[in-house]
Amino acid sequence: MRPIQYEPSSLETLFARQRIATLKELKGALGTDVYMTVRRKLRPLGYLCSYSHGGKFYTLQKLAQFDAHGLFRVGAACFSQFGSLLNTAAHWVNESAAGYYVAELNRALAVSTKDALRLLARQRRVVREEMAGYLYCALDPQVRQAQLIQRRQPLTPAPVAGAGAPLTNEAKAALLLFFSTLNEHIGVGRTG
Repeated sequence: MRPIQYEPSSLETLFARQRIATLKELKGALGTDVYMTVRRKLRPLGYLCSYSHGGKFYTLQKLAQFDAHGLFRVGAACFSQFGSLLNTAAHWVNESAAGYYVAELNRALAVSTKDALRLLARQRRVVREEMAGYLYCALDPQVRQAQLIQRRQPLTPAPVAGAGAPLTNEAKAALLLFFSTLNEHIGVGRTG
């Protein structure tokens, strides 16, 4: 029987030190130049690839601390419990209260989503609606209709990762009252 040439424990040691790693760092930890060897040693450990940076970063599933939106970030590296950027964007759009414009989803996921959303629409995993630009909505017609209704309501806040519950009608009214009391003629930097 051939002795084990590459120890997966060296990968666990690397992840314990820095939580995420590039393929180059993983190869270095194992002492190999072969991508498939790294994948073969990572598989039993349970790993994730980042949805940002073209999947450049890896981490172990047991190290990922997903937030309420299913995201885990280490610096600029973004991971999702839904996997790839395509799967993450599809989940977010299909589960959202009001769909997403590209700029909104870019902010929420901290990456460019334009190409992913276009591809999802082409694959019929989401629907693209013309509404002051392209609004990406759920595939399910009932959910999509509710999203469009939500978007047509005045003062509908854009869905943002980490945001609380949508504004109630009372909160909307309070904001309108507050804004109406502001004096637009107040000068900046003037003295009495």
